Amino acid sequence: MCEAVRVHLEWLEIPTTPMPPDSPYPCFGWDEWRAIYPYSLKTDVTRDPVPARHRTVVLENRYVRVTVLPDMGGRVLSLYDKVAGQESFMVPPTLRFRNVGARGAWLAGGIEFNFGRRGHTVFTVSPVTWAVRRGEDGSACVWIGSLLEPIESRWAVRIQLKPERAALDLQIRTMGPQTLPGMMYWWTNAGVEVTKDSRFYFFGRYADAMHCQHSWPVRDGLDFSWWRNRYLEADMFLRDTERDYLGFYDFRRHHGLAQVADRHQAPGQKYFTWGNHLQGRYWDRMFSDTHQTYCEIQRGRFATQAMIEPLPAMAVETWWESWIPIRGTEGFSATDSGLVLSVTPEGAGRACIRLLGVEPRSDLQLEAHSGRELLGRWRIDHVSPERMFTQRVGLKPSQRCDRVRITDAAGAVLMDWQEYRFSQDDWFRAADPHQHRLDKAQSDDELFHAAERLRWATWPVPRGYLHQAQEELLKRDPGHPGLLRALAEQDLFAGRHERAVEHLRKALRRDRRKAELLVLLGWALLRSGQGEQAASCFAQAGCHEQARRNALVGLTCAHLHAGSWEQALAAADHAARCCPHDPWVGLVRVMALRKAGRAGEASELLRELLEADPLWSRLHAEALLLGMKVDLAEGQRRIGDDSVAAAAPYIELRLWDDARQILQIDESNEPWSPAPRLAHLAYVLEKLNQPEATAEALAQMRQAPLALAHPASTVSIAVLDELAQAHPDEPAIWHMLGNVLASRQRHEEAGAAWQRAQEAGLEDSITLRNLALLAARRGQHDKAVELYRRAWENSGQNLYLFSELDRYFAARGLHEQRRRIYDGLSEEAKDRSIVAMRRILQLLDSSMYVEAMEELSRRTYLRGEYERGIRYNYVEAVIGLALGPIAAGEYDKARAILAKGLEYPQNLNMGRHGELPNESPIHYLLGVVEELAGSAEAAREHYLAAAHELHTEGTPAHAYEMLAWLALGNRPRGMDIAHRLEQMARGELETPLWFKWHYGPAVLKFTHALAQLAKGRIDEAREMWRRTLEEEPDARWVRLHLNMPECLLKMMSRLPGYPQD
Repeated sequence: MCEAVRVHLEWLEIPTTPMPPDSPYPCFGWDEWRAIYPYSLKTDVTRDPVPARHRTVVLENRYVRVTVLPDMGGRVLSLYDKVAGQESFMVPPTLRFRNVGARGAWLAGGIEFNFGRRGHTVFTVSPVTWAVRRGEDGSACVWIGSLLEPIESRWAVRIQLKPERAALDLQIRTMGPQTLPGMMYWWTNAGVEVTKDSRFYFFGRYADAMHCQHSWPVRDGLDFSWWRNRYLEADMFLRDTERDYLGFYDFRRHHGLAQVADRHQAPGQKYFTWGNHLQGRYWDRMFSDTHQTYCEIQRGRFATQAMIEPLPAMAVETWWESWIPIRGTEGFSATDSGLVLSVTPEGAGRACIRLLGVEPRSDLQLEAHSGRELLGRWRIDHVSPERMFTQRVGLKPSQRCDRVRITDAAGAVLMDWQEYRFSQDDWFRAADPHQHRLDKAQSDDELFHAAERLRWATWPVPRGYLHQAQEELLKRDPGHPGLLRALAEQDLFAGRHERAVEHLRKALRRDRRKAELLVLLGWALLRSGQGEQAASCFAQAGCHEQARRNALVGLTCAHLHAGSWEQALAAADHAARCCPHDPWVGLVRVMALRKAGRAGEASELLRELLEADPLWSRLHAEALLLGMKVDLAEGQRRIGDDSVAAAAPYIELRLWDDARQILQIDESNEPWSPAPRLAHLAYVLEKLNQPEATAEALAQMRQAPLALAHPASTVSIAVLDELAQAHPDEPAIWHMLGNVLASRQRHEEAGAAWQRAQEAGLEDSITLRNLALLAARRGQHDKAVELYRRAWENSGQNLYLFSELDRYFAARGLHEQRRRIYDGLSEEAKDRSIVAMRRILQLLDSSMYVEAMEELSRRTYLRGEYERGIRYNYVEAVIGLALGPIAAGEYDKARAILAKGLEYPQNLNMGRHGELPNESPIHYLLGVVEELAGSAEAAREHYLAAAHELHTEGTPAHAYEMLAWLALGNRPRGMDIAHRLEQMARGELETPLWFKWHYGPAVLKFTHALAQLAKGRIDEAREMWRRTLEEEPDARWVRLHLNMPECLLKMMSRLPGYPQD
């Protein structure tokens, strides 16, 4: 009998930068960025680590030790290979939070689980629900998972270790919401430490980097499977994969990793690097004290991360992945049946076959082939994680060992490996940057599918292009059933149930028997208080096989809503006969059994459901109501996820006493304020006609903080609205109602609720800031400025508000007010990166270049993945500082200043980019200075550097390339760029969707003016820049060029002849 897996809790002390505080200001996503409500921003990262204790769950057997961080998104911190004495993943010695995740803070290393929305998940450094379980076979596992608000889909991962298996096995489970679709986006992200001797083994036909596609593994003459040849940062998704497995091996450490999952269930295979150029290495510096070089291996549910599809209502999807440490194999060829195979050539005339056991295997036979020729047959007594079989095979000229077949003692085939033949082509194809633009020439079906892609890309928050597509289709076909269903789903999410009913009834006129529409209409009617009609819709839908499960679950709920327990049980029993193992059916059957007085049967069924999925908070709620214990967080929790989320379905079904019992428990994974829970409790107690208890709940609610009072459920809209009408003098209720309405893009209603909170006596920084956001959206900028000012006065100098306020004041040109607010900050606050980044912009917007360079030299800037501006700001400050010496003819001084623009100070944490360094402005101006100083050859060298550098079209660096070609006398080349800049500014040439977001909205106006300057039109260029600053007072680079001295502008605007002249 093998020894059982050991599992225990352990507190590890790991140096860690302090966890960024939660921003109290909700992110509604109105600006189409950071639509993460109800979750908070965590972007105030700091530099210096401190000792910190982290709770871990440790699983260990003879071969490996697995360490899990349940309070950090359930991240697998470590998969330690005890046989080799090495880590399988990158494990940084210090945990450093940096702004890469959806909420900001993120950690590198280990395995991270990403679900629901594109990017690094909102849970990545937050606590999740967890539970430890032990198996009868000696295995042990830790379950981790969470509910994704506000769309209410959920994920769970069973992290399992078996006694005699040197592998980490993951069972992944995702569930759609009960009523509306969720989003299916899943990527398991493993961080590995690489060296120049690291190789990645992906078996696909070509690579998709989203902005381009190219051959694999060779591109541009380089073998990209070797990390040392990945010079630039890039996502790389292997397409048309033909193996379930992939691998990684570091020949310096003689250690690596194999990963396997069913490629039909998890087709996504990603290989990411920040690149080995200088900019990429700065990322390594920011995440690791020892500068470990980080890469990612990811497996996902779709081929690339550009793909997101709906997770249907009540969908339950389960699949497995395994991560296997490999040692001494000197490469990787395949894994199957608990075996890892490596077949490697060893010069001419010989190959080496290595077979490693993931678990002990005895009495095997191995055959090696070259084509149809048998190279040899060997008996293998035993392989295991500690014992590898090695066999060298002689080869004739032109022969290769291209097939290995392994069988067990009974002759059963365990592995039949055939060498993967990669394409020998070497090609590159750029993606269409405008592929998501709407085209009115599309057919109705094409337009609908385009609209649906846009909807699911950002669900549940609709975006501008989606509205355009839906409005266009509605004009063409007002009765389009697919569009009407989409509109109904959007309205249901927004709490507009009557409008959803109207859309669905209209859609059903085309097809009265459309079962999915009937189910959705049933839920809309139920939420509108029309229970009998809802039951009728569910019953009709239940006659159709494709919707029967969902319809019967809905019918059970409709009967529970009506208090008809026996009818509910009859519907649930019918559903159980149709779908005996479905968890949603099991859940509503437990509810019906309990309500029908059959608690024993309910408890027995509930135990079975909890054994299959111990983290589902809907099951925890039923356990609570049945008086059963659930073993969560080693007995520290009774309900997973959040009490309000667990109670919401009971409120919807008017099961008031059930909801009361759940809401009396204050439990949540997030540090949310108890105010929403207490408001919901007061609502339920009022329904139960308990006035004293209601008053007590409201009194407790008044004492709760409004920070992170973020109700998320659609049910909360009706709860808070009704409660606010009953208690109009309770400002906290109005405040929370405004928050949940704002998260549904019901802006004006949200504003009215926040206004009522003010009228009820609330002068709170968060409410004032929310009203400021709304005023700015309406174009009421004076009002917004005043509201922001009051919000700041009440904020206690909150740095998240400082960053937001400074950005808005900058856009309004209120630079003096910005500086006064900054001057009032403490020195500690001024040293925070979140403040220092805004301070640089303050100084640049006031043309204070000396002060800007001083700040840039003494602060540390912890830029995030999307905060590339610090380098551009540094260059802007350098150029600004050089303008005075240029005007004064002090060319040596100007040269010394501009030369700093080619430096990359470590405190900026941004190294030189290997392909697009954007140094052309510095090189061009150095050329001008050298020319003014009489050094023609030195000037030419700098002009050539500026002209030959690669640039993104339309950027300031591209415009300076234009000036460099003109300075070199190549007027046709320079004017060609000028013409393209003009066309881009006029909209005649389209820019990619990301362009203005990345470079700023004014960039095309700036470069257009620079093109006019290149034609000798100095006054026109200045006037264009002045108009740009009037429209956008915080436009980058524009003020800098208005500050340029006349002598410099004349040099930039000279009109050299053609080369032959």
